[in-house]
Order: sequence, then C-alpha cells, then structure tokens
Amino acid sequence: MKKNIALIILLLILTSCNLLHFHNVKNDFKWKNKKLPEKQEIKFMFNPIVVKEFDSSSTLKYFFEDSNKIEEAEKTLRKKLTKRNFELVELDKSKSIVIDSIIFSDETEMIQVLYNDPSEGIMGYFEKNEIKIKVIGHLYLSDNIKSRILSEYQFSQEPREGYIIKGTVAYTNAGINLDKIINNIMNEFSYRCYLAIQENKK
Repeated sequence: MKKNIALIILLLILTSCNLLHFHNVKNDFKWKNKKLPEKQEIKFMFNPIVVKEFDSSSTLKYFFEDSNKIEEAEKTLRKKLTKRNFELVELDKSKSIVIDSIIFSDETEMIQVLYNDPSEGIMGYFEKNEIKIKVIGHLYLSDNIKSRILSEYQFSQEPREGYIIKGTVAYTNAGINLDKIINNIMNEFSYRCYLAIQENKK
C-alpha cells in the first residue's frame, strides 16, 4: 500500500514538472557526449532574421510574452556549442558559424470535434495547430567549404473532448514546454555543426 502511494506521488510530481511529456525530453540525451577531440576556435555570428508566422491565439504568442526568447536561444546555443569543444570568438576567422534565420510558425485549421460517446454527435469546430520551429544557419570552414545547418521540430495541438468534465475541450500536447523544445533544437544544431566538422576531416 505504501509503495502504491509513493508511486502515485512520484507520478504526480513528474507530471507537474512536465517531465513525462515525450516532446520535452525527446532529444536530450541522444547526442549528449559527442564533442570534438580538440578545441575548435571559430567565429560565432548570431544575428538571425526572426520569422513569426502565428496569430494571437497561438501557443507561440504566449511563449514570447515572458521575456526575450531570442536572447535566451542564443545563450543556449552558445552553451551547447561550448560543450562540444567549440571555442566561440568575435574576431574574424576563416571558420565561422552563422545563424541565418529562426522561424516560428503555426498553421491553423478548424476541425470537427466529436463527443467521446460517438452517439452524442458533434461538439463543434475548434482550432487544430501545426507548430513548427526551425533554426537555419551555415558552418563555414573555408572559402570553398560550407555546410548548411538545419535544426527543426514540429508538433500538433489537436482538440478533443476532455475526459473529466463533459463538453470541455482539451488539446493534445498541451503539456509541451517550449523552452525544453528550444533547448533540444539548439542541442541538435550544435551536434550538426560537430558532425559537419568531423565529416570534413575524413
């Protein structure tokens, strides 16, 4: 009995911290320990075109209300690159990492939502959101060698009837933590920079 209570409490804690959501942890450990064998001095240029293609009801709109998310994204990417043994400098170098654009988009469509009991018919029409976040940049190793670096993530928020209160609308993926998604995207971007350098050494 005590074990069951302890398990329930643990699940509640994990759920409240969004730690159980697949999207929040999907990429965290896949490339964690991959780093260059030696420090790679490289110029880092972060002055992207930021594209925001979403309306006032989007999850992305609320994401940008708290603070400067673009500055936070830059700090996260710097940290990820440094952990992979990139030494980021401001001086002109033949080698550079350039962030060209960051795109936040939300494609919305109205879809039919049914009651959980099909015999009760249609609840109504509600928004379905296809959210995409994309970071595009280039890794320049010389005048002749450059690699396009792309990191992106996509997920849906689809309406359905809630299970607890009849007639209420719940959304799939409502527990996604966008800060964790950005963290994972920047982790992927740093890995792809690492991978491009390793491939060009062969």
